[in-house]
Formats: sequence, structure tokens, C-alpha cells
Amino acid sequence: EIIVGVILVLLLTWLIAKAVVPRFEKLYEERTETIQGGIERAERAQAEAKAALEKYQAQLASARDEAAQIRDDAKSQGAQIIAEMRANAQEEADRITERANAQIQ
Repeated sequence: EIIVGVILVLLLTWLIAKAVVPRFEKLYEERTETIQGGIERAERAQAEAKAALEKYQAQLASARDEAAQIRDDAKSQGAQIIAEMRANAQEEADRITERANAQIQ
């Protein structure tokens, strides 16, 4: 009986080594490739997201610079308009004063 048992164990071991182990190895390799592909896709997506973020930040910085320039231009134009209005008002006040003086004399 021992010899038959040993032969059956060896036969079963050989059958497992020839039939079952290659299937497990194939499944393991497929899963490894799938996982590796997923990791590579995730890395590409992360790189694309980083590039998009950098582009967005550059555009945001450019927009802030442009807004600051527009604000400075508006302040400058506003100061110029105020100066012109004051000059016009002063001229008008001088004319009124001259007319009043002329009417008094």
C-alpha cells in the first residue's frame, strides 16, 4: 500500500505541476500586466493633470497681471480726468469771477 500511495502522490504532484501550476502562472502574469498597465495609465494621467495645473496657474498669473495693469491704467485715467475737471472748473470759476468783477465796475 505504501508503494501505491507514493506512486499516487507522485502522480498527483506531476499532474498538478503540469496542469494547475501553468494556469496559475498565466493568471498571475495577466494580473501583473493588468496592474502594471493601470499603474502606467495612472502615472500618465497624473502627469497630464500636473501639466494642466501648471498651465492653469500660468494663465491665472497672467490674468492677475493683466487685471493689475488694467486697474493701474484706470487709476491713471481717473486721476487725469479729475485733473482735467479741476482745471475746467478753475477756468470756469475764473471766468465767473471776471464777469462778476466786470459787472461790479
